[in-house]
Amino acid sequence: MALNILGNRSTTDTVSSGVTPEAMAAKNGHAAAITEVNDAIRALGMKYYNANKDNASAEFAADVSAIKEAEALEKLWGQYELSLEGKRKCEKCGAIITSDSIFCNKCGVKVEVIDFSAIVPKPAAPMAEPKKMRFCTGCGKQLPDDAVFCESCGCKA
Repeated sequence: MALNILGNRSTTDTVSSGVTPEAMAAKNGHAAAITEVNDAIRALGMKYYNANKDNASAEFAADVSAIKEAEALEKLWGQYELSLEGKRKCEKCGAIITSDSIFCNKCGVKVEVIDFSAIVPKPAAPMAEPKKMRFCTGCGKQLPDDAVFCESCGCKA
């Protein structure tokens, strides 16, 4: 694979910045080679995963399982993002439909309700209304809820 390392830059551009064209070419060539290696490894890993995700060897079973869990979360987050716009994605054909649909209008499959509880925190329970405090009309002390008489002055509550 031939790369045009120097690109369209002129010699004066690189010399004026204190970097020789050869040094710039070496730096760019090295970066391009690293990117190429990383892309090849990523592509190989993707091929291996797609070929073996349903029957991974014991050596890679935990990794494949972690990827499947991450994919499920990615899918759930995608559906949640769409739901905020009143939409959802059909699991069978991938069509974008309204979130309240019971059937997909493209392929006709019945769509199930999506449970977002794994990623969306449950709304906090409404706070109980604070109890109204009662005070004695005679002395002003606070009274227990079940008091019939004030413990301090004896007035009827």
